[in-house]
Amino acid sequence: MKRVFFLTAYGVCTLSCIFLFCLSFLLFFPVSSIKIMNQYAVTSYKIDFSNVENSGNILNQNLKFFDLHIKKNDRSMLQLKELGLGISFKPQNLLQPLNIRTINIKDGYLGNLDFSASNSFLTNFVNFNENLSLSLKNFEYKRDDSSILINGDLFGKFPRSLNGQLSFLHDGNLSTFAFNLSDSSYRFSINLHSYKWISLIPKYSASPFKDLVFKLSAVGDLEKNKSFVKGSFEHDSLFLQTLNIKQNEGSFVFQLNKEIGSLTLTKFLHPFIGEEEPIQINMGKKSIAFPRLFLSPQTLETDILKFTNFSVENLFVSFKNITPKYSGFITDLDLKDLYFAEILNLAGEFSGLGKNFTFTINSENSILKNFKKNFAPVSIIGGGNFYDSDLNLSGRVINQSSDIDFQLNRNLDSTKPFSISLKGRDVMKDFIEFSLPSFLDEYLSNVNKNYVLGSQNSVYFHYLASNKNLQEKLKVKILMNDSKLKINEKSFINIKSPIIELDKKDLYFFSPSGNALNFSYNAAFGKLNFRSQKIRLYSIHEIKSLELRSALGLQDESFNLPSMHAEHKGLINLTSSKLNNIISAKTKKFNLQIFDSHKINFDQGSIFVVDLDKIFGSFPSIYLKQKPLIYLSGTGLKNEYDLTFSTSVKLDSEVYVPKSKFLQVNGKDDFEINLSIKKNTSPSLKIYSDLKNIKFTSPLDSLTKNKTKNLPTEILITNLLNPSLKLNNQVIDLHIRDFNKYEGYISIGKELPEKFLNFKNEPGLNLYLYLDFINENFSDFILSKNTGLSEIELNKLAFNVKNFQFYNNNFSNISGLFNIINSEIKGNLRADKLNIGLTKDNAGFVRIEINDSIIPDLSFLNSMQPASDFSINSRLIVRNSAFGKIRIKDFDGYILNNKNNFSANNLQLDSNLISIKPFNSSSKAYFSINKLQPLSKVRGNFLIKDSKNIPYLGEFADFSYFNGSVNLQWKELSSLSNIEGESNFIMKDLLIKNSITNSRAINLLGVLNLRNIFGKLANFDLSIDEFTSTKLSRVEGDLLFNKSKMRLVTPLFVETNAAKMKWVGQINKNFQNNLHGLDLNLDLRVKIGENLPWYAAVLGGLPAVAGSAFINEMFAEDIKNLSNFQYEVLGTISEPQLERVK
Repeated sequence: MKRVFFLTAYGVCTLSCIFLFCLSFLLFFPVSSIKIMNQYAVTSYKIDFSNVENSGNILNQNLKFFDLHIKKNDRSMLQLKELGLGISFKPQNLLQPLNIRTINIKDGYLGNLDFSASNSFLTNFVNFNENLSLSLKNFEYKRDDSSILINGDLFGKFPRSLNGQLSFLHDGNLSTFAFNLSDSSYRFSINLHSYKWISLIPKYSASPFKDLVFKLSAVGDLEKNKSFVKGSFEHDSLFLQTLNIKQNEGSFVFQLNKEIGSLTLTKFLHPFIGEEEPIQINMGKKSIAFPRLFLSPQTLETDILKFTNFSVENLFVSFKNITPKYSGFITDLDLKDLYFAEILNLAGEFSGLGKNFTFTINSENSILKNFKKNFAPVSIIGGGNFYDSDLNLSGRVINQSSDIDFQLNRNLDSTKPFSISLKGRDVMKDFIEFSLPSFLDEYLSNVNKNYVLGSQNSVYFHYLASNKNLQEKLKVKILMNDSKLKINEKSFINIKSPIIELDKKDLYFFSPSGNALNFSYNAAFGKLNFRSQKIRLYSIHEIKSLELRSALGLQDESFNLPSMHAEHKGLINLTSSKLNNIISAKTKKFNLQIFDSHKINFDQGSIFVVDLDKIFGSFPSIYLKQKPLIYLSGTGLKNEYDLTFSTSVKLDSEVYVPKSKFLQVNGKDDFEINLSIKKNTSPSLKIYSDLKNIKFTSPLDSLTKNKTKNLPTEILITNLLNPSLKLNNQVIDLHIRDFNKYEGYISIGKELPEKFLNFKNEPGLNLYLYLDFINENFSDFILSKNTGLSEIELNKLAFNVKNFQFYNNNFSNISGLFNIINSEIKGNLRADKLNIGLTKDNAGFVRIEINDSIIPDLSFLNSMQPASDFSINSRLIVRNSAFGKIRIKDFDGYILNNKNNFSANNLQLDSNLISIKPFNSSSKAYFSINKLQPLSKVRGNFLIKDSKNIPYLGEFADFSYFNGSVNLQWKELSSLSNIEGESNFIMKDLLIKNSITNSRAINLLGVLNLRNIFGKLANFDLSIDEFTSTKLSRVEGDLLFNKSKMRLVTPLFVETNAAKMKWVGQINKNFQNNLHGLDLNLDLRVKIGENLPWYAAVLGGLPAVAGSAFINEMFAEDIKNLSNFQYEVLGTISEPQLERVK
């Protein structure tokens, strides 16, 4: 132990001696000492000087260097004209670094000194005394291209308490820094003009802020628990690697309470901190908090993200480590040129370490603006990071019902490619176009030129920009609900649920269903080349009947079309709209309704289409137990298609033309049938035959045809849903526009004359007849229910007939035109000596006017039976016309007939044989029959001549003259039943023909003939012909009929060829209300001729014996003396009793 202690003490003494020796050597031989130290020191620095002086004592030496030059690796670091160093040594600190107490520098400069070198004097051999004195005179400090001249003095305990002032001369400006540092406080005043001050600090020589030029003016008092700094700050723009800090200036106030400080910024040129929201600084935790930070391009720009507005809240920055750590909330961020032209109103949060950071985005009310200056309101959810120059961004953009997921990768290094990916479901077309980047405008133009996107689509988009090593790549895939591929302005391919892929050259698509050129498909594949504008297509079609009808634009639902399987291959040139393709199809079995009761059954057929222009095919079929082969041909499928189905079948005419009086047909013949289908036109059926084997039978000669005669006929049926029929041959020209309403025209005999061409467009059915001959049966034929015309409502009826036979009357060149509107009829019939006008209104009232007409033979009227069920309500007007021997100047009357009544009212007639006038001024002339009771009435003033020339009347009465007024009614004229009324008249030459059946009325007339009375009283058996054959030369009277009797108002004068009679009295009615009992007085005056005795005249034709006996009994006088007699006539009409009174 003693040995160790001794050796240690010895070593220490030895080292102390050496140390003292070295200090003494330095004190007395400073130049040699420094050179020896510089020579053997292990360091990269080399020291040169011209001289060294040393003063002081051995422990406190004062070295003064002249022309000092320090180099590092032969590079000049420090040059001083004079450098004074005060060095203190303490024996107890033998192994410690040198202790420097004073530094005096004059006329020198300091270059890029590396203070971090491990062999540096400052690190290994130098230590500053607590009481340090530093003096700088004309000391130039150089750092890179910066240079500043420093003067000043510092003194005090380093580093706790230090006082002094430094001045900095730079660029003609003098900046100052004065401070007073004590153990408890630090006071300073600083006034720095614009300069790169940070570049002068070796520690921050590599800092990105070393080039920041700023100006600072501040005063402050820094204490341990409380500090205050106030000043102003101004800086120039600073361009960093990815950041551009714009020029700004303003004032600040810094306050520190213990470890918590606040920094308030005011009056800044471009504010970025709210004056009422100071920055919070925690000195203990080495952190800074910004309550609200708002940046704009006027304050800051960055190459990473270009923004127009950046508002951050609760920004927190920690400086615990060398690399700052930070986080915050983005409340409003408006970005530029980040895929979109602008992204507005972003919100989210971020955190980072140094220049690397991560962020999230949660923005509900953002707005996107693309480079076409279109806007879209969106919500954005996502996030990303920035690391080592790489910006990675991903998230979701929500626009109305559209969602798009995005991924963006961008590197500030141009050697690395930019890439972006988009994915979305149910994305609207407009938003897809909006979202694709501007550099894809060319592709979009190609797509929009040829493709119409659907309303809702799923989209995948990936773009990789080109660089030195990679070519540009583009991949787009879109899944749509529907879309259209444009062939030309009028033609599209409608694609359902397609998948579309495109790159820079081509567009590919697949669709499981859709519609191409109006035809559906079940699968379609296609490729569109943008450069050549050509599409290659392949599609499979399962086309249903209804779909085919719709594609062809057929409205007729009854027109059945086949379902079919088809395959299509084609090439479409979009530039020229030229199509080259072929379609092959197999139809399924189907049937086609022909008229109401027949069908054509089609077997499987084959169809081929070339270039969507020409079509051809064939269909085996069964029709009417025949197996015709139906051929299909057509053209113009792309635009105005024209299809024709053609075949030939044998048809039985009786099946299609119902039998009627108008026309009967029978026989079978071959018919050529062509079914035509054209665009925008309903299907039409054209039928042709020469009808050689078909016979026509008709009351119209022009419609009659034998089987051996050819009659080429063409039938055209259009609009099969509501058929329209045209038929044309040499005999019939027919066009029925609407079978449901029977609208159209029929011309029989020849084509419509020019004056009737309007029939083609008139409503309803219009009939024209051109005939050689018709007779009185023609009207019955037209109106008969079996003609087929009685149930059809005619609109117009026109005719031209060469010869018309009306019973025994013949007319030539007859023509007529009747307009029939609903139930109204108006028209006329003209011929030689015939002019008839007819009008019928809605109520059924008929007005007939006959003018200037002659009907010579009226014998047919006597044979005609009145039709009791024939109804008519009419007015008949006749002027200047002749009917038989009746020449009518003027006739006017209203005629009504139905099953219950007949009446001829308001009668006025002026003719050569008969005239009718009103009964009196307050009544009108009429004749009526109530068929139900029956009851007949007649009223008027009548003048009748030559009754035998008057139809009907001449059949039962023959008289030459009648003039009288009549106002009577009766139930049965023959029995004089229920007769009432009055009549006064004069009648001449009345002959009651023996063809009239015996009746009470005839018996009454027989009573008035003396021959009949004498014959009856003589009990002669006179035949009925003898008794009823009565001729009265003149009858004149005034008769009144009531319910009980007929009274002779004035004497009734009757004159025959043998006597004149004057009757007075009455005839009573029996309980059956018939005239029966006679109560008459007769004044008889016998006519005595010169050559014939009166009794011979009276009793002419009686047997002589009977006559003689009768006279002796009746007159009881000499018959030769008889001339005037009076009688009382009693009994009944059938059994009269005659008693002579005088």
